[in-house]
Amino acid sequence: MPVASAARSFQFMHTPHVAAMLVIAAAAAVLCVAARKLRRPAVTRAIARALAIAVVLNEVIYWAWALSRVSGREFLQHNLPLHICGAGVFLAAVVMFTRNQFLYEVLYFWALAGTVQAAVTPDLAAAFPEYRFFQYFIAHGGVIACAAFATWGMGMRPGKGSVWRAYFFTVACTAAVGAIDWLLDANYMFLCEPAGGASPFFFLPWPWYIAVIAAVGLGVMWLLYLPVAIARRQGR
Repeated sequence: MPVASAARSFQFMHTPHVAAMLVIAAAAAVLCVAARKLRRPAVTRAIARALAIAVVLNEVIYWAWALSRVSGREFLQHNLPLHICGAGVFLAAVVMFTRNQFLYEVLYFWALAGTVQAAVTPDLAAAFPEYRFFQYFIAHGGVIACAAFATWGMGMRPGKGSVWRAYFFTVACTAAVGAIDWLLDANYMFLCEPAGGASPFFFLPWPWYIAVIAAVGLGVMWLLYLPVAIARRQGR
């Protein structure tokens, strides 16, 4: 995002990147284990709400930081929460407070199919220890932690038909974001040009990479649902 030029460039899979991913995984695991071991609804609720507040606060602070560096028009073009991961921040917060089943299903697939990939192959210019490096991984790690905690800490699971519900909801969101991209001359959800970073899904030119992402995304969603379906069939 063109909010500031990075003093250093991000280095894919170098020590800070790997460390950030390990911290995300460890934090999510610790929170889930704590909730399952303690088995106290008040503790589970407190962790969920703390996660929700943390991810939203991180996003709001980022908006203030971005607005101090770019014009209002540039902010609208680059910094609205209209990427999957940006929208996922607020989706995660709502799920943490409400336990809404449909929104949880969307969060489960968005976080584990999309946000994990964004953490592994970041579209990020800033390097450690710049603010944007920390903000990026707190945001993405927070969404992943919320999805993991809802699943393994709060005991929620995607229901039958959840893949198609989440997929068609995502398609509808994509259409709406495409209209916003056209109005703002923006590139939210990377609908107008490929993302940077090391993602393997942008090897075809526009618009064909969009079809690749749509097909691969659906396949990954089914893979993520498979363990749930197997466990349900076995009565677990």
